[in-house]
Amino acid sequence: MLEIGPGEGWFRKAIKEALPVDYVTIDTHAPADIQGNIRDWRKHALELGSFDVIVAIEVVEHTDCFEECRELLKPGGLMLVTTPMPQFDRILKLLEIVRLTQKRTSPHNNLTYLKRVPGFTIKKARYPFRLGQWVVLRKTV
Repeated sequence: MLEIGPGEGWFRKAIKEALPVDYVTIDTHAPADIQGNIRDWRKHALELGSFDVIVAIEVVEHTDCFEECRELLKPGGLMLVTTPMPQFDRILKLLEIVRLTQKRTSPHNNLTYLKRVPGFTIKKARYPFRLGQWVVLRKTV
């Protein structure tokens, strides 16, 4: 399993407590197993088609990395993605200003509808309060 942008590592801790799994993290900021950009995965000794699962929680609105994730996933691999609904990102920004949501670490310059990600199909999707997208994508062949 590969997690992009693990932040403080809460997701990794939850997974490791629930499942025995090989887990690698990559982020441009420490702490991460690999400090670097997912878009430069070849520079970091990651292998083509080597992951069953990739996790990107609140990452894809900051960088377009779907093609890189697709390259890293095994055939039929899964990608867990959470990201804001593009049309409601302004509401989320207001919630951030009044401190009801976490502060952004960088601009949301890659807002994406997850129904339209090339090379992936939706396996499962939830849209909490219609403000966000929590989606499991399956890599298509």
